[in-house]
Amino acid sequence: MNRIRIKLLAAVLCGGLLGGLCMFACTVYSRMMMDLKTTCVAVRDIPPRTRIERSDLTEIRVPQAYLAAGTVNDPEQIIGRYTEIQGMIPAGSPFYQCMLHEESELPDYPASQLRQGQAAYSLETDLLGAGGMIAGQRADLYLTVEPVNESPVTGCLFENVRIISIRDHQGVEISDERSTGIPYLAVLAVSQKDVEILSVADKVGSIRMIASSSSYDVSEEARLAADETLKSYLRTQEETE
Repeated sequence: MNRIRIKLLAAVLCGGLLGGLCMFACTVYSRMMMDLKTTCVAVRDIPPRTRIERSDLTEIRVPQAYLAAGTVNDPEQIIGRYTEIQGMIPAGSPFYQCMLHEESELPDYPASQLRQGQAAYSLETDLLGAGGMIAGQRADLYLTVEPVNESPVTGCLFENVRIISIRDHQGVEISDERSTGIPYLAVLAVSQKDVEILSVADKVGSIRMIASSSSYDVSEEARLAADETLKSYLRTQEETE
């Protein structure tokens, strides 16, 4: 009889414990379901390097616990951004911060801003050379060369060069709030046929960008403005390379 009572008591205790666990689980689940949050999901597969439009997403309500860190819930922070250059957002997927980029953050952005016959030239710079300048502005490029035992050679090398991008040492666009604010690299749109002479000039001297008098002029870009003395010197340096 004692064994039967013990077994009955154990069964009652186990049943009570199991019932309590079920009630606890139901309570937690109910609270989780009540804590719903609105988020956005893709309504279709969004290909790489695609500008996201309002028609590409829809809003749904899901439990807060289902949302991973980095989920972007505000549609205004998604619309107009671009998908990664090698990443697709599948239909039904939430949008994560790491998936979304401004166009200027894409690796191929400089190439996409070039006109026919142009090339993107990266020029190291600093606060003195690019302070206050921004992407889209025009600049004149001045070259200074100080040969050993010779008189310095200086002059305007190119006029009205379009600045595609100015980035800091970490590769962040200087206008981005995450940037250090210290210019390190300027990406310039120049004629393909002038890349070689600009490359030689960059090696033998120091190039400084000066805001052009026609900073936002859309006429002819990157005009070679070097006088004959400067051109002759650069040709000589090119031949000795």
